[in-house]
Amino acid sequence: MIFVGKIVKTRGNKGEVAVAPSPHFDLSNSRRDEKIFLISKKHQIDKYIEYIRDVNGSCIFKFKDIDSISQALKFIGYSIFTDENADTMTPVLSIVDFKVLDVKGTLWGRVRAVDSTAAQHLVEVVDNNNDKLIHVPFVPSIVIEIDHNERRIIIDPPDGLSNLNR
Repeated sequence: MIFVGKIVKTRGNKGEVAVAPSPHFDLSNSRRDEKIFLISKKHQIDKYIEYIRDVNGSCIFKFKDIDSISQALKFIGYSIFTDENADTMTPVLSIVDFKVLDVKGTLWGRVRAVDSTAAQHLVEVVDNNNDKLIHVPFVPSIVIEIDHNERRIIIDPPDGLSNLNR
């Protein structure tokens, strides 16, 4: 199975949920009626996608047969997976080893890995001397652009981000 994202909160009162998506997937290719798996530590539940939307930079999922906020609340913290053979959630090129530059053009280093174990994904950036690791939150307000052709990521980091791990 392939990790798609993690449900982090509800949205509205019609059963929609906000999802922290995996940076490895292009969710815009998802189709209605696609079967996905909601997995927690104790449960696995099969659901079908009604729709996926981008609402002000948030990835919003609506599943069939979840039509209220009280139903949606039960799934906060669940991880979403799709079948390995599914062709509708197409993997995008991995961002490992991409150059990371800030909006001023300063090279921060290269992507070593993407940590998707928490609700918010973190891009692990190692500087060119491989002695400093920086965790960059994978959110639209920080990760401004991913250029697969140039193998680079442009970030607009908040003040102090580069010094957090010192």
